[in-house]
Amino acid sequence: MLPKNPLLQLTAPRVRNTLDQIRESIWSTKGAVQLRFLGNGPDYIPPEQVRDRAGDKITPPFSWGKLFDHGWFALEFPAPVEEGDFLRWDDQGEGTLYIDGEPYAGFDTCHKEWPLPAGVQTAFMEGLCLQRGVWGGKQDGLDAQGSTLLTAEVVRRNEKAWKAFHDMESLFLLAHDEALRTGDRQGLQTGGAQYKSPIEKATVLLRRLLRALDDACNAWDASAAEGILAVTGPLFSSLCSECEGIKAVITGHAHIDLVWLWTEACGEYKAVHTFSSANRLMELYPEFHFGYSQSASYEAVQRRSPALMERVRERIGEKRWEPTGATYVESDTQIACGEALVRAFTVGHKAFQETVGTSSRVLWIPDVFGYCGCLPQIMKECGVDYFFTTKLTWNTITRFPHSSFRWQGIDGSEVITHITQACGYNNRLLPEDLREETLSYRQSDVHDEILIPSGYGDGGGGPAMEHCERQRRYASILGLPTTRWGRVDDFFRRLEAIRHELPAYQGELYFEYHRGIFTTHHRLKAAFRDLEAALREEEAVHAVLGKGPVGEHAWKRVLFAQFHDYIPGSSVWQVYAEGVPEMENLATNCRGRAVSALGRDNTTAPGRFNPLPLPLDFTEDGRSYRLPPLSGGMLSDLEVLPSGEFVAEKNRLGNDRVLATFDGQGRLSRLRIDKEEVALAGSAQIWSYPDNPHEYDCWDIDRQTLSLGKPLPDIASCRRSGVDAEGAFLRCEQTLGQGSHLVTTYRLRPGSPVLEVEHRIDWQEEKTLLKMVIPTAYAGTQARFGSPFGSVRRAQQAGDARAEAMFEVPASRWALVADDSEYRGLFVVTENTYGFTVRDGQLGISLLRAARLPWVDKDRELARELPASDFSDTGQSHTIRYALGHFRAELPREEMPAALAETLFTRPLRYNGRPLSSALLGLEGGPSLQPVWAQPAEDGFILRLHETLGRLGQCRVLLRDGASAARVRMDGRPLGAEDARDGFDSASGLLRFRGHRVYSLKIT
Repeated sequence: MLPKNPLLQLTAPRVRNTLDQIRESIWSTKGAVQLRFLGNGPDYIPPEQVRDRAGDKITPPFSWGKLFDHGWFALEFPAPVEEGDFLRWDDQGEGTLYIDGEPYAGFDTCHKEWPLPAGVQTAFMEGLCLQRGVWGGKQDGLDAQGSTLLTAEVVRRNEKAWKAFHDMESLFLLAHDEALRTGDRQGLQTGGAQYKSPIEKATVLLRRLLRALDDACNAWDASAAEGILAVTGPLFSSLCSECEGIKAVITGHAHIDLVWLWTEACGEYKAVHTFSSANRLMELYPEFHFGYSQSASYEAVQRRSPALMERVRERIGEKRWEPTGATYVESDTQIACGEALVRAFTVGHKAFQETVGTSSRVLWIPDVFGYCGCLPQIMKECGVDYFFTTKLTWNTITRFPHSSFRWQGIDGSEVITHITQACGYNNRLLPEDLREETLSYRQSDVHDEILIPSGYGDGGGGPAMEHCERQRRYASILGLPTTRWGRVDDFFRRLEAIRHELPAYQGELYFEYHRGIFTTHHRLKAAFRDLEAALREEEAVHAVLGKGPVGEHAWKRVLFAQFHDYIPGSSVWQVYAEGVPEMENLATNCRGRAVSALGRDNTTAPGRFNPLPLPLDFTEDGRSYRLPPLSGGMLSDLEVLPSGEFVAEKNRLGNDRVLATFDGQGRLSRLRIDKEEVALAGSAQIWSYPDNPHEYDCWDIDRQTLSLGKPLPDIASCRRSGVDAEGAFLRCEQTLGQGSHLVTTYRLRPGSPVLEVEHRIDWQEEKTLLKMVIPTAYAGTQARFGSPFGSVRRAQQAGDARAEAMFEVPASRWALVADDSEYRGLFVVTENTYGFTVRDGQLGISLLRAARLPWVDKDRELARELPASDFSDTGQSHTIRYALGHFRAELPREEMPAALAETLFTRPLRYNGRPLSSALLGLEGGPSLQPVWAQPAEDGFILRLHETLGRLGQCRVLLRDGASAARVRMDGRPLGAEDARDGFDSASGLLRFRGHRVYSLKIT
């Protein structure tokens, strides 16, 4: 009676309603699955332990488990399972289906149906009592009784309805994005009872899409799915175009946080869960490609399911599964020491080779909270040439200037880098994802490809069938980039071919967010740093004794702790309840093995061993001794240092080099070192700040926090000074806040050039940040901060947006404020604290936070136990140590900040045995070059050195007669031709070095 509807503004509600109707027609129930529940518990239960259990018959809805529990179900399918049958499993938690003993596919809020193999009669489902996905699907949490299984049934899929649904949805999403691009969203109003504005301005494409969608709705009403396909098929053909200048390389992605809102055991489960789903998608969609990093996950899958790992190796052989990432885990790069970052690559490389037979040239760390400036050199010397991340899209103040570029490290090393500008790593392949990334690609004038990771991440799960369906429809369509699944390494090889046309960016990639992670969970960071130090001690003993490399277990555990939601302190409290004692025990065991190797012969005189490649001064029983690098000797044979005279008064501490004066409240007010005044501009004192981040408590320190602090109240009790076996001390006590108690001890050791400070804090605060603030007159343009290797300079004066963004920054345990000449200044070295603020000569050291723990209020009724406090570090006692010194450009090597950050907090190992010495006697000249580690090898050891102040120079490496040294790469390989410009003369031992460069010398 009426002609075709001309009111296109009415199309969107029709499409929404039609999509709902089609969705309901896709699935039909064939029959319920017969179920038996085989039990649950807090620990991983291998499948072979449950196969013969009788279990209890159950019928959905069925609730089970405590938080993080693993559980098992036995499934019996209604016979017969035919080609085209699917299992629908709707549990609030996660499930991994096992068929014939092998993980088959993963079920979660985004993956509820998977096809079943014809003829299968029984299966098992491994459940995880956890719903903390942030990646999509219905996220309504677990029930108070546990994870509730709502549905377990075999269903059939109407393939025509399935195709019609994805055709219409893809076109509707494209129309929605087209409307957004034109700035007119009225045409896509999907509500029913509301005024619909006429579509007055629209692109031709939008009008064509809406007309076709309206026609498709008519076709549905007239002839169901077949009618829709008769409309959409020709439309897709007419929209087909490959004229767009940019190509989108899509890689299937499942960013699995090994720990975060779940424990390590849950992270291992998620790896099996996700790997099985990716393998299943490859069976269903031959064009699909998938990439996954983190060799720790491959090891976990190998342990839990060797059969699944064999499938993964087959997919790798097909070039459809790409092991990428290069490192053992997706590591934080700012808290770990430089050597631990090197091992992240070398241990990761070895683990990749052992599990999948290959390794990667791509460092894939999309979710890490900042990237240190020494990373490019570590990458290059470990055979990794390419770098990818998405995290800088989260910057809150400045936008990173490039997408594809040559990232140059602080030493000048260069790697090809690609950073997304508009999308992260959890992409659904929506038109807006593809279009926005295309429009935001800063190098589209010289390069025609973008890289888009696609899949549900954070908790894993990975891509779903919907991703593959969208890719098929958007492969070559008008207005979008040409879209293909592809390999990451191929993308980078093509990008490298135009490297001379890419811009360069030198220095760290500072992340303008999550600045609290340098301080959150102090006990965690103390245990982590102590394990790094204990590994250095064990390796030094092996190096000196020629015992070859140490075992890998402790290294793998400290590398696992480098994961970017582990060491930052941003995981749930259960992770640290397990992990911190483990690291403390591992450190004890490392030192125990080191001492056993040195000797426990009680018939010999007691000896002390120096595990550092620097001289080590230490005080014991009132006497001070010096040990040469990497050596051990009897106390009676060691060089005894002069003790000098001490001053220990109520307001003064002194030794023969340092005189510290304190005001009436016990605060440092004056410091004189080697007869030079340190330019303090007031008394150093502890400040307390209300710490209320606007969103992510454990992650963030917000800018306003640092404007709201107040110094602690005056000291009300107990100031005591004296001289003990360690030297002169002054001790003060005070209370703060909600009943916290603070004991501060200032100490001067014999002959020491620094004032040591120790805080013992009984911490009872909530939502509070504690800082030591040291005002100085060293108000240069920039301050210098230690990096894992080398150092980085950052603004300390008010300036542009980038300078203002750096209001809290990381440092690898030392920082320096100076005038612009860096001729004189004040430095601080810390034992295991990493967060700093600097402004106009004021240097602030972040000591403790009391941040609300992640998800601590979620699922409390399901937790097997509760934390002692809902706030990080609260209710615990902490010891925090650091030291203050006077920087002078001419300082000797052993008194440089980078050296003192190692020597001040290292104690010699006690042993009973013979005197020991290594091939290394020491270094001569070039005091900014610091030796930091001795890595044992089969035929000697590798000495790691790094330049710390950005200087050029030369240094002579002094070796014992008969020893030799040759420069190698960090992973032990011979140098390439490109490294020849850094000269090391093996005959003379002369090393000509350049600023911030890391050098590795193989000594035999």
